[in-house]
Amino acid sequence: MSPWASRYGPAQVVESDKGLAMEIGPDRYRYPLTNWSGDVFSYLPKGENAVGITAVTFDRNTGTMTVENLGENGLGTFNK
Repeated sequence: MSPWASRYGPAQVVESDKGLAMEIGPDRYRYPLTNWSGDVFSYLPKGENAVGITAVTFDRNTGTMTVENLGENGLGTFNK
């Protein structure tokens, strides 16, 4: 799937053997995505961003992906 970009840096949603996963950050950490409802998925952040389960929302109309726990700093919206 095509990459996404924000001020946080690049992100990519990829297929894995267990479903979809998000690769994000300078070290390209891979986080499994679990469907929550419709275009909303959840993932469990690690490290300094470990706030518990958080949402990843895809907006087909705007072509954006919003990572909830990164949004507090204005870095959570990724554009294709």
